Amino acid sequence: LQKINACTSDTVSIIINSYNGVNLNVRSFLTSLEINNTNDTTNTVNLYTKGHPNIFSNNDTTCFGANTFLTANGISSSDTTIWYDSLINGNILGYGDTLLLNNPTSSQTYFCESVRGNLFFEETLFTTTNTTTNWNGIMFDILALDTITVDSLMIKINTTGQQGVVSYKRTGSHFGNEMNSSVWTLWGIDTVQVNNIGDFKALNYSDELLYPNDTLGIYLHMQNSSAQLSYQNTGGSNTTYSNNKIEIASGTGISYTYGTTYYPRNFSGEVFYHHGFNPSGECTSDRIPVNIEVLNPVINLGSDTILNLSQSILLSENSNFNSYLWSNNSNGSQLLVDTSNFNIGNNNIWVEGINSFGCIANDTIDVTFSNLTNIEDFSLQNLKIFPNPTNGIINIEFENKYSKNINIQVFNIYGKVILNEKNKSQKITINLKSYTNGIYFVKLYNENDNKTFKIIKE
Repeated sequence: LQKINACTSDTVSIIINSYNGVNLNVRSFLTSLEINNTNDTTNTVNLYTKGHPNIFSNNDTTCFGANTFLTANGISSSDTTIWYDSLINGNILGYGDTLLLNNPTSSQTYFCESVRGNLFFEETLFTTTNTTTNWNGIMFDILALDTITVDSLMIKINTTGQQGVVSYKRTGSHFGNEMNSSVWTLWGIDTVQVNNIGDFKALNYSDELLYPNDTLGIYLHMQNSSAQLSYQNTGGSNTTYSNNKIEIASGTGISYTYGTTYYPRNFSGEVFYHHGFNPSGECTSDRIPVNIEVLNPVINLGSDTILNLSQSILLSENSNFNSYLWSNNSNGSQLLVDTSNFNIGNNNIWVEGINSFGCIANDTIDVTFSNLTNIEDFSLQNLKIFPNPTNGIINIEFENKYSKNINIQVFNIYGKVILNEKNKSQKITINLKSYTNGIYFVKLYNENDNKTFKIIKE
């Protein structure tokens, strides 16, 4: 630091990292060669900042169609977490440390940021610091030019010490109601400490919502009848203070309480109000991604199948589920199906698997055991069998070489023959309308060949 000569001034700058918020008393003082510093000039300045918000989030994994929550937390309980659908700008999806996702069906990325301060725009309208009169009370009107919420006031007080300030309000102008206490509602009483004559002091009362063209009449008076606030005598001229949100015109000085009136008088002070929606508050953290992975596990046991009585099939699931449950109450990842543990005929077999996240998947398969052999698909080159599925009528058409000496048998799923015919023409019709819906097998055979077809009646 350089010496400062007599009758000169200098500026000293210091750098303080206030990113995370500070509340410091910074004291400066002048020193000289003398040993005693107590008589040196000093000055103390309070430095307070709210600091910058930050946010931490947790990615999550959930099951297809299951409600779930994403979570994120700011570093201060007074901060607000806002959720968005994109990293820049985007639509707001919700507020708070959790975001409810209803029945998500695909993996997605959401975004959140932490906001410090109120989520509205804060403004004030100041009237004047110049005052001419010290009196007990004043009445004035606030005219709303837009939708606003009046949240506090500041007035100039002429009496030192601890002072109570009483506030009344009414819907509509104070003019014509200066002495009618019945039309006024107590807004509140706030107590302030006035150290110096002419100090401006903030008064906090409940919020008052105003819509465009609403008028709020206000009556302020000192609780002590001998105490005084300060206002301006306009000398007979009306004065209006305004911005694009509110308007304050000249009001009325008044004696304690609802006493003698003096007009016009200008309120000396400030009206604090807020309006609109400000998602940025006073400052925000970076917007960060939060991922939700949606799992939709699948079990596939394969297509329905028909087996001879001596055959078997191993049903296997390789999706690494944590647990399994089969229709026969077994719980392995594989199931051997043969006639030793399943019935001859049709067997409807199902399995349910649960993974480490609790997601459930399932599948079913029909396995049919029959004493028939050489079962093939019914799409053959040398004959046609249709329709399939059928409502009961089955048509079979043969080529010339199959037109004679063809035996026809129809079996139910239990292997019982329910119809036995011998073909005598190139076309034949089988009527199953009297039989119940289900699976049937049509066997065609002669001395050289035999073929079996699965038919579904519904």
